[in-house]
Amino acid sequence: MQDFTSAASALVAFFSRTGNTRVIASQIRRAKEADLFEIVASAPYPEDYEATVAQASSKTSSGYRPPLTGRAANLSRYDTVYLGFPVWGMTAPPVIRSFLRSHDLTGKNVRPFVSDKLTPSGVGRVGRCIADRRFTNCELLCLRLALELETSI
Repeated sequence: MQDFTSAASALVAFFSRTGNTRVIASQIRRAKEADLFEIVASAPYPEDYEATVAQASSKTSSGYRPPLTGRAANLSRYDTVYLGFPVWGMTAPPVIRSFLRSHDLTGKNVRPFVSDKLTPSGVGRVGRCIADRRFTNCELLCLRLALELETSI
């Protein structure tokens, strides 16, 4: 899904398995008058939480980058990219690695944001994962969700 406005200089790209990150992405989109792009893996993650945990753990440790259903169009028009995802196993989900590998964000102001129920050390590992890509002005906007129904990994 990609939602564009003609004058946006920012893009909010996000992956959400349960919908929590989608809510945050939509709020950022409205606040920053940005375009919105949902990162979607070609093969959906399992609905069952334990099955998703097992798959994510296996794919992360092997370095697997799942194929995506689409690409964000016209990235050259954006100065800033907000990149959102849940924290899985104290790191970014494999689908985020696929997005980063398939989109050239050189020179962009990349502002990651995460949804998680983990410890600050897990968020720190995510920040290092993103910062290692050497984006300019990279910030980690940690948005901790303490929702009882939260099921992100």
